[in-house]
Amino acid sequence: MGLATDLGMRPLIARCNLGRGRLYRRTSNPQQAQEYLAIATTMYREMDMRFWLEKAEAEQKT
Repeated sequence: MGLATDLGMRPLIARCNLGRGRLYRRTSNPQQAQEYLAIATTMYREMDMRFWLEKAEAEQKT
């Protein structure tokens, strides 16, 4: 993720945060999950990536 940050690859960074959020949700760490899902949701909204935004929002609701 560090390289993606250095290269300005925001869609990849958002995808990584979504993946982290899902992982933490499955490992019973809801607070950490919510943090990463919120980051992903914000990034997708800023980039107007509706498909992934819907996925991130749905994950936040579960």
